[in-house]
Order: sequence, then structure tokens, then C-alpha cells
Amino acid sequence: YEKLDVKISAIDIKNNKNGGILTSHSFQGHNHNNLIWHNGGDGIYSIGTNSMTGDGSAGVFSELRFYYNDGYGMNIQQGNVDIVGPRNRSMSNQKSGIYLAEGNLEAHNVAVAGNKEHGLHIGGSTRLVGGSLANNKGYGLLAGGATDLKGVNIYGNEQGGIRLYGEGSNSLAKRNISFWENNITQKLAPNHLFTAMNIHANGSVGVEHDGELPLTITASNILKHTSYGVSAEAAAVIATNNWWGDASGPAGLASGSGDAI
Repeated sequence: YEKLDVKISAIDIKNNKNGGILTSHSFQGHNHNNLIWHNGGDGIYSIGTNSMTGDGSAGVFSELRFYYNDGYGMNIQQGNVDIVGPRNRSMSNQKSGIYLAEGNLEAHNVAVAGNKEHGLHIGGSTRLVGGSLANNKGYGLLAGGATDLKGVNIYGNEQGGIRLYGEGSNSLAKRNISFWENNITQKLAPNHLFTAMNIHANGSVGVEHDGELPLTITASNILKHTSYGVSAEAAAVIATNNWWGDASGPAGLASGSGDAI
């Protein structure tokens, strides 16, 4: 296919029966300041392919708003996606706010909220700077690759805050975790390192870790859970310099009166 470099700017795309935008293998999109809403299918559906451009880009998006679409807000089958600039939104779509089946996402200042499935469902690596993942029916973030989050608010998601799966990420956070003003880095090896998190009032368990790699949590607040602040099936958890809701420290395996471990 011959690559087409298509630029779409300041357009209101709505009330289309099958979806807002459909792109093929040969598309490289540059979308700016578009409102894509109330469409019958996905807000944007891109077949995508890593061979369509030299850098494997499926599109560059800025100041986009995906609202009330009957499918995904953004559905990219393959490629790398960059979302830049302020005021990017994907809200109240019938499926996930952003779905990237195969490829990597880098997004800045994205608000993904109120979607009927997950906020973000990313098959490859995910890098988020700023923004929020809130009040989605599934997970705020469901990711299958390395994950790097900085300054992201994750709260009120019904299935959980974050679940990381696959060889590149492991599974984490199967409860509704709120990470307020966090600086979280998910590493491939040697372990997961989470720092400066607020994990509170998420029902039974704050953090449930069922992967094989060690998990390190430090300088975080973990409190107001009915069963465990942190629970792990097999892998080691190193949790130091955290606040467990009581000055005596965590309960359970420890001797304090805070959230149990």
C-alpha cells in the first residue's frame, strides 16, 4: 500500500451509523481538535500496521474528544499511537475509551472516564504523563506490556485501578485502586517499583499481586481495606516506608494495627 498522510483538524464528526472514522493499512493520521461523538460504531477504527510508516506510527492525536460512541472511543488494531497536547478526552463510550490491540501508546494529559468497558486496554507498552483514568466499568488500565505512569489519577474504576498481564508486565491490582498524584514505574526486570501512591478504601484488598516478579511499594499510603492492604500469592513483596493507617504499622504478618499484609 502507498502510505497516505491524512490530517484532520477542527471537525465535528457525529451521528454516523457505522462509526466516526475508518482508516486502512496505508493511513498515517494527524488528528487535531476534533470532536468525534454519538457515532454508531467506534469513534475511530484503524486497521493499522507497523509497516505503513518507517517508525511504525498509527497516528498522532492532539486535543481530541471521543464521547458517547457505540463502540470504542479509539480502536487501533496495530501500530504506535502518540496522544499529545492538552484536553484529550475519551468518555462515556460503550466499549473501552482507547483500545490498542497490538502496539505501544504514549499519551499526555488524557482523561478517560465513564466508559462501559476499560479506560485504556493496551496490548503493548503504555506511557502516560498526567491525565486521569476514572469511573470506568472495567479497569482504569488493562495493559500487556511495560507500563510507565507519571502524575496520573486513577480512581473509581469498578473492576480495578490497574491490571498488568503478560510476560512484559505481570498481573497487579485486581481491586479498585486509587492512585492519586502518583509517580509509578512498571519495569520488566528485576521487579515492579511503585512509589508515592495513595491506595485507599478499595473494598477488600488494596493491592493484589498474582504475578511471578517481585513487587516493591515504598513511600505510599495504604489504608482502609477490609481484608488486606497488600496481598500476594507467590512473589515477594517489599513494602517499606509506607503508611498503613496506624502508627504501629501493618497488621497480619506484622504486629501493627493498620491494614493487614
